[in-house]
Amino acid sequence: MRRRPGPGLLIALSGMDGAGKSSAAALIEQRLRDAGYPVKQEWQRLGEMDLLDRLPAPLKSSATVAALETARAHMLSTALTRSGTSVVADRWVADSLVDLELRYPRHAVAERVLRALAPRADLDVLLEIDAATSAQRKPDDWPLPVLERMEAAYARVAELTGVRRIDASRPQDEVLAELAEMVDATIARAAG
Repeated sequence: MRRRPGPGLLIALSGMDGAGKSSAAALIEQRLRDAGYPVKQEWQRLGEMDLLDRLPAPLKSSATVAALETARAHMLSTALTRSGTSVVADRWVADSLVDLELRYPRHAVAERVLRALAPRADLDVLLEIDAATSAQRKPDDWPLPVLERMEAAYARVAELTGVRRIDASRPQDEVLAELAEMVDATIARAAG
């Protein structure tokens, strides 16, 4: 199937480590390519951008500066869609808000900045797993108490952002089948 010319799609994935984002991103990329879109995968995490490395230490540690730089990076990813390239974002606003909460406990100004400035995805999906599942799938990543804080933060952020939620604790083929339906519906809406 070949798509008509026009902007690309932005499909964003969020979730704890071990939720299956890499497998999901590969599926999304293939679905978009099959629909005739050129595709680029982007990976972004709060505060892990080149610009922040060049700032003086006091600015680097500012929650608001980290939120501004993360929103800027999200905008740059979204700009690719105007040229017809679709973007699969591994980590998006929900992840950034969770990272913000863990690094700068409930920094309201930075959270508002990030929510206001970060572009909306055509499809924004949260692959949900609990802390124990994350620890089991990625045993050397984070201590269980940190994962439990992440789990609570993702639940709160999901309500704020309206992200589409998929129970990723199920077998991978079920998770990917549900995601494929969402992606195909998004592609069909774009084809209008």
